Amino acid sequence: MADVFTTRNLSRRRFLFGAALAVGSASLLGACGNPAVSTTQPTSGPAQPAAAQPTTAAGSQAGAAPQQTAPAATTGVVTLDWWVPNFHSAGAQPMKAKFEAANPNIKLNQIETVSQGLYDKIFTTLQGNNQPDLIDVANGWNPIFSQAGLVMDLSSKGLDQGDWLPNALGTAQYQGKLYGVPFRSEAIAMLWNKDIFQAAGLDPNTPPLSWEDLTSMAQKANQPPNRYGFGLVAGDPGNSFFRVSTFLWANGGDVLSSDFSQAVCDQPQAIEAVQFYTDLATKYHVAPDSALTATTEQMDGLFVAGKIALHETGQYIRPNLQQNAPNLQWGVHTTPKRQTISGPLGGWNWVIPAKAPHADAAWTLVNFMSQPQNMADLANAIGVFPSRKAALQDARFQDPQLAPFAEQLTYARVSPPIQQWADVQKAFVTQIQSVIAGQSQVPDAMKQAASDINALLKKG
Repeated sequence: MADVFTTRNLSRRRFLFGAALAVGSASLLGACGNPAVSTTQPTSGPAQPAAAQPTTAAGSQAGAAPQQTAPAATTGVVTLDWWVPNFHSAGAQPMKAKFEAANPNIKLNQIETVSQGLYDKIFTTLQGNNQPDLIDVANGWNPIFSQAGLVMDLSSKGLDQGDWLPNALGTAQYQGKLYGVPFRSEAIAMLWNKDIFQAAGLDPNTPPLSWEDLTSMAQKANQPPNRYGFGLVAGDPGNSFFRVSTFLWANGGDVLSSDFSQAVCDQPQAIEAVQFYTDLATKYHVAPDSALTATTEQMDGLFVAGKIALHETGQYIRPNLQQNAPNLQWGVHTTPKRQTISGPLGGWNWVIPAKAPHADAAWTLVNFMSQPQNMADLANAIGVFPSRKAALQDARFQDPQLAPFAEQLTYARVSPPIQQWADVQKAFVTQIQSVIAGQSQVPDAMKQAASDINALLKKG
């Protein structure tokens, strides 16, 4: 059986990495003048579409901000422009009909966006004068926009803040005020393919509970190119950090100090965790060759296709499995424990831009969608958990198959509320990519990451 890391593949990896590094370096330099304008998009871990630009409204030019729709001046009907990522459309589209029926004087113009380049597009739009009325933003972006004064203070709107998951609500709060409303929450857990385990002579009902278990099981299940032991993701800064952090934080390591003032990814606990993660590709060869460029969507697809034995992802993969692999036997458990169990809190919030043309009507929409039944319906449609506690009580979220994902939420951590966070992730993941591409060793890579990150923090 051919090794997944042949000399030919390594050469290709080095080429791909060199190209990516050149682009990344240029992007980082371009961001130096304004650290808040990130060169990357922190993600919550949803399936990441491959398209390059948000879908524009009719008549928009390619690459331009989506066209806004003016309200009907003579009828008294207000039209709201709502930027919705395409991976939320399954929940947003039914909400449109339901909301318009209850609010006949407000119409919704749902402008579909895609994940590639979305952070930069939103940030640029929020700095301009032509703004939509409502935007779905990843929860890690909300603090950045709040600090920059780009989104509306919603503190006076009377939201029952006691009925939200505390960590999720924290991503929308800044200096005691509320600048967004969380509606989607998730934390990635460990999935395993029971069919592959059975074929590999492993107990199909026993997941990996430790790092040692993970390494052993992944190697036994690995049989490239037919199947791979572990669905390693290293192709996108946000998605990649989501995966690495489950090992980094579980080992007591971190990227930044507790006060976010300096990099600590060159410390022993962090180096050990990064070494473990990258060894899965470079030493044990249990990751697909696509790992270096893979997104969540791509690796989720391989798992659904029965090609991956072990894979970290969110519950948003479940509808895909139910629809496209109904006979695949799979299980889910919290991520492997080291010193503890840990991982990032993923999710999305609604924000109203500071210059939204119809802010009051936009709040009417947010308030409507925040009602427990509506939020539960929306979350269920896109395969995630709602951020409101009352909505979580819905019977649809009590499925035993979802319980490990819900348990993982209790261990989840929020992203640092600093404007440079997206670029910090990029600097960190760039060095992880360099290790997987065979360009550097982990200690040297983490030393370089720390240097790059400290430079970003000083410019902040």
